[in-house]
Amino acid sequence: MANTTLYARSDTSPATSAHVSVPVLGATLAAFATISFLLCMLLGFVAPEWGLHRPWLQFYLGLTGFDLRSLALGLLQSVIFGGYAGALIAAIFNLSAGASAEQRVEPRIWPPTAAGSHG
Repeated sequence: MANTTLYARSDTSPATSAHVSVPVLGATLAAFATISFLLCMLLGFVAPEWGLHRPWLQFYLGLTGFDLRSLALGLLQSVIFGGYAGALIAAIFNLSAGASAEQRVEPRIWPPTAAGSHG
């Protein structure tokens, strides 16, 4: 069997062409945070004795309970913090993926041959 040379090319490799859309991931995490906030507030209305809504009152600024002002503040902060987190994660990922794509890959010979053998 003849030796085969495998070349890894960055323009054809799906692993090195990874890119995440900053606005899409930002909007996705903002929607996730908003839906999670609404579900937990709804659970607080349905079963307040469980106390599962209390972490939201802790981590969100200015929330006082189950009034309209707290609901509006929670929704606004969910969109802002979720969008910020998603955009930051996507930007960091794109920077690190771009840096790893610039690394040159050396060709490998397969199967390896023993020193001195001529096939």
